[in-house]
Amino acid sequence: MSLHDKAILVSLSTPRLGLNRREDDDAAAVARLHGADSKAFAVTKRLLQGNPAFDAIRKYDGQLGDWNRKQTLPWNDDGTRLLPTLQYNAYMAHMRAARAEREALVRDFLTGFDGFVQNDRARLGNAFRPSDYPDRFTVRERFSFALAVTPVPDGKDFRIIVSKEDMLTMQANVDERLRQAEEKARVDLFHRLAGPLCDMADKLGSGKDLTLRTTNPLVENLKEILDLIPRLNITGDAKIEDFRRMALEKLANITPETLKDNDLVRSVAARKAQEILDGMADFMGGPAPALAEAA
Repeated sequence: MSLHDKAILVSLSTPRLGLNRREDDDAAAVARLHGADSKAFAVTKRLLQGNPAFDAIRKYDGQLGDWNRKQTLPWNDDGTRLLPTLQYNAYMAHMRAARAEREALVRDFLTGFDGFVQNDRARLGNAFRPSDYPDRFTVRERFSFALAVTPVPDGKDFRIIVSKEDMLTMQANVDERLRQAEEKARVDLFHRLAGPLCDMADKLGSGKDLTLRTTNPLVENLKEILDLIPRLNITGDAKIEDFRRMALEKLANITPETLKDNDLVRSVAARKAQEILDGMADFMGGPAPALAEAA
């Protein structure tokens, strides 16, 4: 099966209201005060600072963006991601719930918007300008939630009439893009697995006493990527699956409590994590980080 049979493209957009406003007159005044060129200074006014309703949306967007990146694979720099078809149903169910939750947060923000503006009137003093604040309809538009879903391009699928030579060139370009995307997705999975393994090798091999606040994330982060890899491995790469099974067998069954309390288990786990990293080095484009000296 080709890549366009195993994945689709998704693009998540969660824009927010811009809250910075430049004050050119104030910048010019500051420049005059220092005897400087007015272009050497910029004064920015920050609206709605410390607003809990806005901060809740910003926090939610950050968490949703992190979740989206974990569930998908890289495609290009504009934010479009590869979603394996095995992930589709669970992904879309999560996004439908996320849309509803975010819209509820936006409604809360809009409900208090007029009051928030009045708070700024008091906070900003003479720098307050009603024109800095859009109307409520515009505010809602600027908090739009959009999820675009499109098929992965197929080099054989063109609906335009061009010369045979141009057609072959376009097909070759698409095929090369797909090849690069597959390689990027494969390397991305190796790096995702390397992250929690590096943390284990470093923290468990440090010789320091650890608490559950340290060992719990070590185990949970490793389990999370070990669970995701089978669904994200759209290239069917046998090597990443081998390393996943190795980490599953050697590390994933150790409890955070044991890692906290048992020096020997910590030391052995650190070395096993580093051994897996060393084995992965040739597939990651560089050597694995060295293991911190174990106690």
